[in-house]
Amino acid sequence: MAEKEEDRFFVGIDDPIEIRRTVLGASKKIVETLQRFEKFKENREQKLQYINELKKVMEDIKKLNTKLKKVMPKTNLRIPSEGLNKEIKAPKEKEEEEIDDLGSELEDIEGKLNELEK
Repeated sequence: MAEKEEDRFFVGIDDPIEIRRTVLGASKKIVETLQRFEKFKENREQKLQYINELKKVMEDIKKLNTKLKKVMPKTNLRIPSEGLNKEIKAPKEKEEEEIDDLGSELEDIEGKLNELEK
């Protein structure tokens, strides 16, 4: 036993309070990181559950859609594609004519104002 005690040696620490504070701060950061990781894992699991639920709902919608197509009467009526793709174009000529008319009216008014000022 005496030999084992001789093998031990001690090292002096200059500022034990500061080292203890640093170690506790590091431990606190590690615990906070572990907590954030656990929240991340929970969010990932919840996301997977939502995705699986969405897949089930989409499958149900697909099944119901096929049933609906079977029940609906079959017709040859189709909406003409020309009517859906037509764009309404405003007549440019009318706009240009209106601008010209307004310009001529403006010139007339300016001429009358000049006559009154003389």
